Amino acid sequence: MLILLFGIDKGFVRERGEEVVKVFMQTLLSELEGAIKEKGLVGAVSYCSERALPITDSLSKAYNVGIKRTSFKYRNPKNKPDKYESKALKYFEDRMKKGEKPEYYIQTFKRDGKTVYRFYKPLFVKPLCLNCHGIDGKNIPKNVLEEILKKYPKDKARGYSVGDFRGVIRVEFVE
Repeated sequence: MLILLFGIDKGFVRERGEEVVKVFMQTLLSELEGAIKEKGLVGAVSYCSERALPITDSLSKAYNVGIKRTSFKYRNPKNKPDKYESKALKYFEDRMKKGEKPEYYIQTFKRDGKTVYRFYKPLFVKPLCLNCHGIDGKNIPKNVLEEILKKYPKDKARGYSVGDFRGVIRVEFVE
């Protein structure tokens, strides 16, 4: 349950959203790199499937916000975008087609009589990401692909190259 915040403005949403995203990404990447070193790429797939959502949940509680990673090409069905997230993803895609590279996007809407603010930060594919999100047979080793498809038979999160727009991290505040 999110704690209600009063007197939120878009400056607060951006500042706090950037802070939460930074901590979230540092935590996730640190744990992922540790899992790769300890268990190899195949083991890291299992690690991610078991640990990514609990990490998200624990940071959501620590910051009293809602955090979610989402994309049109999601791996875990729990990360499927809702209608507001779809609008944000489309915003980034449309701007990038025009050669722009927006740093963030903020939405405001009403839910159950309360004002909801959502901060979105775009995610771009880095070289490390290609091990699980790259191109089958080129970047993703066969044994890693087999493990991905065993855990996520309907996986949509492959076929990327370095620098591609991958999706967003969403931080939600409720007033």
